Amino acid sequence: MTTVPPQLLGLTVSGDMGGNTYFTNKNHKVVVFPVAPPKKPPSLNQLIQRYRFRMTVASWTMRPPYIQNQYTLASERMSLCMTGLNLYLHLAFAQDWNTIHTIFNQTGITLGMPPDPRGLGW
Repeated sequence: MTTVPPQLLGLTVSGDMGGNTYFTNKNHKVVVFPVAPPKKPPSLNQLIQRYRFRMTVASWTMRPPYIQNQYTLASERMSLCMTGLNLYLHLAFAQDWNTIHTIFNQTGITLGMPPDPRGLGW
């Protein structure tokens, strides 16, 4: 007999919501506590990386729907466990042309390289 993990059935809870942190302990009880504030402000590198991430997501939203659909379709055809946006973010931060070529070779879908978030102005 096989058992199905509780998280696949939606029986476990975890994450932050509404100012509280929720998780399910080993006894399957939901534990709730207020979100702990950070003990120190973010570093300059953290702020830069967050800004790069925000700008990359903004560049995704400015892409025409047909380009967004190409990324989503490529992700589906490659059976990747990610959305089109996740694929776009990965390619933007990795700047990996080999992955772009592999996706084209396996799916026939041409994807342009997203802008490099480490470039000037990012």
